[in-house]
Amino acid sequence: MHHFSSKEVLLGAVIDRLEAHAQGLLDSADSIASSPETLIASLGGPWDPRKHSMAPLATLSAEIVDPGHPGRFRVARLRLVHEHVLERVFDGLDERGHLVAGTSSKFLARSLFSLLLSLTVREHTVREPQKTSDADPIADVQEFVRLCCVTD
Repeated sequence: MHHFSSKEVLLGAVIDRLEAHAQGLLDSADSIASSPETLIASLGGPWDPRKHSMAPLATLSAEIVDPGHPGRFRVARLRLVHEHVLERVFDGLDERGHLVAGTSSKFLARSLFSLLLSLTVREHTVREPQKTSDADPIADVQEFVRLCCVTD
């Protein structure tokens, strides 16, 4: 807190950083959509549930259920940006014939991002006291993509 004048200013700085990260993902959506393998690789990178960068997003996503949360609208918009990026990726995969017929890009984007947030919470809570490595979050999201994509 000695670097920020208030909790709200600190929250704003955290959200600013998360928004910059989301903008980078938005800028790379078309390249991520080049193949299911590229999406799978990306899920092990910028959206990796094990990485600290996903933890504040998962935490803030849970906290904004409080209507009085000071970052409610910015975090909600941030979540929508991530879902939009993933929807664009799934749309691109669909255009290339890589999406299972009859699937909805919008639904897949919402579902995948929810899965990523849930796995992030799991990694930063359940995994630590569990002391086992029987669940790999990257393998889980890769399996999700494999279920909805057709590979060459």
